Amino acid sequence: MSGALRVVTVTTSYPRWEGDFAGHFIASLAEELAVRGHSMRVIAPHDPAAPASETRNGVQVIRPRYLPDRFETVAYGHGMLPNVRER
Repeated sequence: MSGALRVVTVTTSYPRWEGDFAGHFIASLAEELAVRGHSMRVIAPHDPAAPASETRNGVQVIRPRYLPDRFETVAYGHGMLPNVRER
């Protein structure tokens, strides 16, 4: 595709597995742009139940570690703001 873009999206949540509701709206947008021929990369928080890196539906997803295990509780669940308030 002529004029294809290379897009990186940084998000606080992204689906960790098929059917996961977290960040589904970001996944929908990224996947639609990939279908249109754009190179899509998403950087989302690490989750022990999800691969650290994968390509799903044409979107490269990278989930880097952001804290040691016992502190990696900010993302997902109820969302970042409620998770921080609970700590």
